[in-house]
Amino acid sequence: MNRTLWSLKRQAAQTAFLRGHQMYWTAGAQEKRTELTGCCKRCGQVVVCTSTPQVNQPHVTGSALQANCSGPRMPA
Repeated sequence: MNRTLWSLKRQAAQTAFLRGHQMYWTAGAQEKRTELTGCCKRCGQVVVCTSTPQVNQPHVTGSALQANCSGPRMPA
């Protein structure tokens, strides 16, 4: 199933946010723009979204989806 990068990014950003990450996103260097990479501003953990993954690979992967943010907390 081919998913759009927009929906993949939204899903990944929401999951990372729930783990305390503040993500910024960059487009992949590919011509067809099939990949986005997100990096947490505080701890540096990453998320990779790809709309055309290899066989048996997930559309969204990365350490920011699996671990809570360990970076410094911003004052409220």
